[in-house]
Amino acid sequence: MKKRVLLLCVVFVSLFLSGVAQDEAVYTEYQKGQELLNEGLSRVLYEDSRSLYSLSEDEFERKIETWRQKYLDLLQDVSQKHPDTNTFFLTSEKTDIHYYFEKIYIDYAFYHEQLTGERIPLDNRVEKNRKVFNNPLLMKSESFLRYIRALWSFLSIRDMYDGKLDGQDNQLLRATITHIKQDITNAEVYDYMMFYTLMDYIENYGVSNIDDLVDDYMRQGKTDSYKERVQAAFSEEKEKRQGHTIKIYKETGPFALEMHIFTPEEKSDAELRPVALFIHGGSWLEGKPDWDFPTCEFFASRGWVGLAIEYRIADRHGSLPLESLMDVKSAIRWIRQHAGDYHIDPDKILVTGKSAGAHLALAAALVDGRDEKSDDRSISARPNALNLISGVYDLTDGNWIRRALKRRGESGDLVEEISPNQLPLKEMPPVLVIHGTEDNNVPFETAKTFVERMKEANQLCEFHPIEGAGHFMWYGQYGKHVWDLQKDFINRLGYGFPL
Repeated sequence: MKKRVLLLCVVFVSLFLSGVAQDEAVYTEYQKGQELLNEGLSRVLYEDSRSLYSLSEDEFERKIETWRQKYLDLLQDVSQKHPDTNTFFLTSEKTDIHYYFEKIYIDYAFYHEQLTGERIPLDNRVEKNRKVFNNPLLMKSESFLRYIRALWSFLSIRDMYDGKLDGQDNQLLRATITHIKQDITNAEVYDYMMFYTLMDYIENYGVSNIDDLVDDYMRQGKTDSYKERVQAAFSEEKEKRQGHTIKIYKETGPFALEMHIFTPEEKSDAELRPVALFIHGGSWLEGKPDWDFPTCEFFASRGWVGLAIEYRIADRHGSLPLESLMDVKSAIRWIRQHAGDYHIDPDKILVTGKSAGAHLALAAALVDGRDEKSDDRSISARPNALNLISGVYDLTDGNWIRRALKRRGESGDLVEEISPNQLPLKEMPPVLVIHGTEDNNVPFETAKTFVERMKEANQLCEFHPIEGAGHFMWYGQYGKHVWDLQKDFINRLGYGFPL
């Protein structure tokens, strides 16, 4: 399960030389010392993060400031032993150390609230740093950039928690841009921060309903090269949405959710077509249906109807996985309701998901209830087959979901109603489970538990552990193997259109 990106980052070894020739032995000595410190700090940050972030503010500060001082002492030792060390290097290292540890305080404030419900005020600490936010030189410090992005993300998430963006789409982006405009007056810094924010958002969330934000940057921005790249990325994403059918499958509150429909070029009435419905991942926080467009096109080229859906996610809509599941069930019902429009066989709906998408696909088969009031519940929302890749099977450790439920005034235990390993098994469709044994996002044992339960219930469940693979195994060295397993499973379904 993905953690918020504003959180823990890899401990740095910057050696920011900026091309200045120096005594290599000095920097080798410094790097070795820093690597030893990194090992110790990593243990503090990662080995028992729950206990660390549950500490009181004073206890946490004493622990972290001890480590900050160790890094500063190491740098001071280099300066004293080698008085001719480049001043720019020393200054850069000191800056990186400062902002690295300042980001740790943001991590602490976020996690502490998730774990304890106590909100840590950061105003005084942030105000001290805010005085230099408009210094263009700081954009050369990766630690500063990580810090300020994490700060804005953290403040924006709080804004969302406090209901300041209720009813708006792209809530995290809109809140972040508000904070950028409040904090940044320098044109060079503003242009870069807006450029980075928009490019990152387009990549991870898409372009739905952000036209006004892009247009505003085009008017306000001064740096042509940044504006051209943002416009190019925006236009490219828009272009990818051409050439296939887009339908609104559901309107819920202020949100109109899209279904992207890819049909075969050759029309035939001889045989109804199976459907491959893709549910994107992203920890119920981020993601976009666009990620699955190429695969939808492939299925359409093989005679299937390929579908990719937009569903409510936390960073865009302020939603929880419970709403995400309602949307997936609505989408499956919509497909069956409109099967005749696209020559679809309503009894051959394969639902494929990765990570959180796999959870939603499986939950659509398992969960009774959690239906939209506007749905026609006489139409089944049950998939006919499931492909689950790096799926989430246990949501009971998802503390952020519990906290969000409590902020709504609901019981945190509601999460168990959509947690597959906590649900009784009913008659299930054929299921393919693919999971990496070294998945650090979703424990392999949770997938194994689900498969064992399926087998005990004499349900059809094909399990393929991928030895050594991590969470995102559909890319890179395991990608072809993962795809071949899916293809073989799909062909064995006998849906009449082999891949």
